[in-house]
Formats: sequence, structure tokens, C-alpha cells
Amino acid sequence: MKKLLAIAPYPYLPYFSGGQKFIAKTFEYLGRRSDLTVIGTKENDWSLATTYKTIPLLKSSFSRYFDPALPGRISELIKKNEIDTVIWEHPYFAWLAYRVKKRTGARTVIHTHNIEYQRFRSTGRWWWPLLKIYEKWCFKKADHLLFITPGEKEFAIKNWNIPPEKCIDLPFGVDIQAFPTDRDTCRERIRSKHKIGSADKIIFFNGLLDYKPNLDALKVILDRINPVLLKQSAFHYKIIICG
Repeated sequence: MKKLLAIAPYPYLPYFSGGQKFIAKTFEYLGRRSDLTVIGTKENDWSLATTYKTIPLLKSSFSRYFDPALPGRISELIKKNEIDTVIWEHPYFAWLAYRVKKRTGARTVIHTHNIEYQRFRSTGRWWWPLLKIYEKWCFKKADHLLFITPGEKEFAIKNWNIPPEKCIDLPFGVDIQAFPTDRDTCRERIRSKHKIGSADKIIFFNGLLDYKPNLDALKVILDRINPVLLKQSAFHYKIIICG
């Protein structure tokens, strides 16, 4: 069975955001098909990690991103366990990934969740140009990159000249075995709870609202889409926001 090491830079168990769930489910299924060890922070509830081994090696504070002890400790772990591939969640630890690769020769895989500099630019962080340079360098140094959307993969290929053969699609999956059979029952329960008419369409938006891209999307729904729908006198609907 293939031996893998993964680095999760922040707490993700239990998960409550989409990004945390993406990490948790990726590891869960990787653990079923490989001998996976995950390095993370002690704040995780490691009892929820049922398919892989865990090591709470990362510090709780932000200083974990600059911990000078990590290259040696992670490299020793890789050599001792004969691990040949390391998956890094996000590009934040790119400096560490590069040093570990030089010491061990282990294949470096970066699991991207966004083009990060674009996300931080959208939230008004002044330092996004520095992140852009760092993120581009990270992509070029990686052996492989996992992208959540084809659009982000194409951005990396066209704008940063990342070789297409290094890029792999890994979309956010849906963890169900079959299409839900209780859809009508759930819809009626929602209608009853929120006093929605049986003829009304339900428009549902779900996302953490302290995450600016989600909040921006909600503002588009309320400020641009909703006014258009209000003009359609024959279209009856209710918008439900779940954060």
C-alpha cells in the first residue's frame, strides 16, 4: 500500500466550513486507499480521523508557519517511514515543502483550494501582491497540483506557465451514495417551518457569511438578482439564507 504524508496547516476536525470539509473528506478517502499519515495542530479532534494516522506536530499559534524545527522533524519522519509523496494543503507551507523535498527527494503535491492571492485581494489585504509572488513560486516548484475547479487550473497554466501535465482536477465531492429519497418531505418541512406557500419556488444559499467571497455572492443575490425576480409577477419565490 502506498505511503503518503499530508500536512494540514490549520484545525479541520470537526469541520464547519467548506474548506475544512474538503480537507477532512479528502483525507478520509485517501486513508481508505493508502497508508496515510496527517500532520496537523493539536486543536483537531483526532478521534474523528478513523482511516489514517495523525501527528499533532504543528504549533497552535501563527508561528507554526515559520517554525525552524519543522524541516528536520518532517524530513526525519519521511525517511524513517519511507514516504515518497507529501500532500500540502494550501501553498502556505511552500518554503517548508521545498526544504523537505531537497532533504528527502519526496514528491511534492500542493492541494489548492483557491488561487489564494485572488481571495486575499478580494478581502482587501494589502499584502496580496507578496502572496501572488510566493504562490506562483510554489506552483512552479511543486511536482503536482490539485485544483478544485478547471478555471483555476487553466489560470495557472495560462498565466503562470505551469505545465498541464502537473495539474490534476480534484473537485469538491458530494459524500452521498444515492440521490436523496426524502427531498419532497424535506421541502414540505421547510415550507411549513418558514410559512412558504406550496406554489413558491425556494432559492437556497448556503455558506459561511464571515467569509467575504460568500458575503459578496449574497450581496449579488440580494442587490442584483432579487430586484430582477421581483419584476416577474408570475414568479413566486422565497430566498433562504443559511450561514
